[in-house]
Amino acid sequence: MSKNSAGSITARAIISLALIAGLIYGGARAFQFLKSLKELPEQKKVVIPRTAVRVQPVELQDYTEVLSGYGVARALRKTQVEAELPGVVKWIAPKLEAGGEVVEGEVLVKLDDRDLVQARMAAMAGLEQAQASIETLTYELDGATRQLAVARRELQTAQREEERLRNLMEKERVTASAVDKQSLQTAIAEKAVVGLEMVERANRPSTDRALAEVSLRKSQLEKASNDLLRATILAPYAGVIEKRYVQLGARIAPGLPLFQIIDLSRVEIPVSLPASHFGKVQEGSSARFRYHKEDESIWEGKVARVAPSVNVADRTFHAYLDIQAGQNGHRIPEGAFVMADIAGPTHEKVIVVPRTAFVGEHLFVAERTNGTDNTAIVSVRYPTIRRLFADVALIDSGLKQGEEVILTNVEEIAEGSKVSIVREATPVADVDE
Repeated sequence: MSKNSAGSITARAIISLALIAGLIYGGARAFQFLKSLKELPEQKKVVIPRTAVRVQPVELQDYTEVLSGYGVARALRKTQVEAELPGVVKWIAPKLEAGGEVVEGEVLVKLDDRDLVQARMAAMAGLEQAQASIETLTYELDGATRQLAVARRELQTAQREEERLRNLMEKERVTASAVDKQSLQTAIAEKAVVGLEMVERANRPSTDRALAEVSLRKSQLEKASNDLLRATILAPYAGVIEKRYVQLGARIAPGLPLFQIIDLSRVEIPVSLPASHFGKVQEGSSARFRYHKEDESIWEGKVARVAPSVNVADRTFHAYLDIQAGQNGHRIPEGAFVMADIAGPTHEKVIVVPRTAFVGEHLFVAERTNGTDNTAIVSVRYPTIRRLFADVALIDSGLKQGEEVILTNVEEIAEGSKVSIVREATPVADVDE
């Protein structure tokens, strides 16, 4: 290769390198220019999330235990009304159907009472006849008694006169014939008394029999009257008809059931409670009732009595609750299954905290960083627990009056955490600048 050719190649290489370097430099300058045209994004401050919690101020209070149990309602009065005499049903009240509400003394069933009316009239006539007989016998007996009284007075007079004459005869002032005449008068008076006494004795048994007849006739009339009343069957008390057994035109006999009625104005519920509560329930303790555990209370009542023993089989006992039905427009049906909350013993001057606020054996309290601010720092407390219940704990010490116990989101915080105190139960998002 000639010397000129080698120089030419070298010159082309130098020119190529120069062009490449120029392009790189130009591209770098263009990039810097374009970069200068781009607006930088606004830088935001770093935010740290803060847990929202609800709190409860620490305060001493009295806490009454609530003893919960269940029972089946039963009416205190439930009656199956039966027929008291035979007869044919001639009328049935429209209300005499299941669910019909009746008032005390309302007519519900009538029997054919024609024979009963006749029987009462016959009994009344018999009584009147017996009373007439007793009046006659009484009049006769009264007359005989009065005549006997007069005869006895006459006999006494004759006896005194005879005695006087005998005294005079001893003094020879009267003759013996005068004495004899007076003795005859005395004997006649005595005979009259004896005769009237016999008449009186003869009339007295007849009068006694007549009086007994009057008593018998009165009893017959009373029975006939009662039978006539029993032909009309009334509601024994205000209540609700549960069942009707009788039909119109049916012939019934004594003892045959007619209908069944329930008084739902007062209901008794034997509430089953665990044996561990025995002794905590007292007569007169207040109670509230509901159909289901989630329902609001719709009845209120009192403990009427408490069973004296515990059932060995299931270790429960019964508290019998007496309530007035119809409270708040609700009625307790017969056989309804209800839940009951009964007031138990009262614990005085304790701190009541929900068990859900506990993390193991400790609680969290919120120490506000500013009196008016909702921001707080979390601290830990180990309280002394008096009693534990299903939903709350009763605390004696370990918390100060006025401290705020954290109730919610306790799993998301620890000692030293920052929290936001809110009023609502639902956590609210918040940030800390």
